[in-house]
Amino acid sequence: MEVLDHTIRFIAVVLLLGGSIYTAWHFRMTLAGRMAALLLASIAAYTICSSRTLFPMLGPFQLPTVIGCTGVPFFFWWFSQSFF
Repeated sequence: MEVLDHTIRFIAVVLLLGGSIYTAWHFRMTLAGRMAALLLASIAAYTICSSRTLFPMLGPFQLPTVIGCTGVPFFFWWFSQSFF
């Protein structure tokens, strides 16, 4: 089961980071586009942080991942405010 969990999380993180890069590249001129890119990146960080087996393996990248993970509500509301 752990292998399936790691596989699904890996696919989700790759898709979220790919969407973040795409959004940041194509919609960089708007505030809503930049906030959407940050929101997708922070959701990818949360996907990693919520795993009890992947998170300890991050080593020196634990602190930046936790900081990105805690930004999900902030970036969500900031994106919503800039979009509407």
